[in-house]
Amino acid sequence: MKTTLLLRTGAALLSCATWLAPAVSEPLLYQAWQLPYPSSWSSVLGEAGELAVSGIESPNAYVLLPGGGVRALPSLGLSPRGYGESTVKALQPNGDAVGASTYFERGIYRGHRATLWRQGQPVHLGSLGTDAKGNGRSSAELLNAAGMVAGNSLPFDATGTRVAYSGSFLWHQGRMVQLAPLATGLPYRLDTTVHALNAHGWTAGTAGWHDGQRHTSRAVM
Repeated sequence: MKTTLLLRTGAALLSCATWLAPAVSEPLLYQAWQLPYPSSWSSVLGEAGELAVSGIESPNAYVLLPGGGVRALPSLGLSPRGYGESTVKALQPNGDAVGASTYFERGIYRGHRATLWRQGQPVHLGSLGTDAKGNGRSSAELLNAAGMVAGNSLPFDATGTRVAYSGSFLWHQGRMVQLAPLATGLPYRLDTTVHALNAHGWTAGTAGWHDGQRHTSRAVM
């Protein structure tokens, strides 16, 4: 028997995935909540026992809170046919989460965009520009207790030209700031990618580096 479950025992969450029920009946030491979408996987498990679940072509992600209960995290928008998708990358014990979800303008898909869910409501964080048609792509990867968000995005200039393969950002209180590469004004693309965020809003990751001969990536903070 195959189904999608949230599994919980005591104050700790065990798993959330497509679970194969045992063939032999045994005493169960956990409680299970079945989700409405069969193709789901465990995405993020928090220190306080909160668990975020994302689904394949599901308009909602889900958070199981430490005190019990499931909170749906809807996407930023749906297509005219009802398609949408949400993916969680990080969360806090209060159930606030960040990730990416589908973004539409007048029913036209414009890419997955960085999303913050506050009390289950999606907030569009934006992207580092768009192409000439308005298409962009971004993802919120990290969230601290102060509500600061760090993530990555495809970077475009004001003309809609893509200027690097990857750019990174820090978002706080409605403002997105691009994290600068190690050098600017060069005739070649230098990428940045954020990997960590602390309680003070400091970030760490990698940035492109070019010494005139070699193009490499270096760790930055």
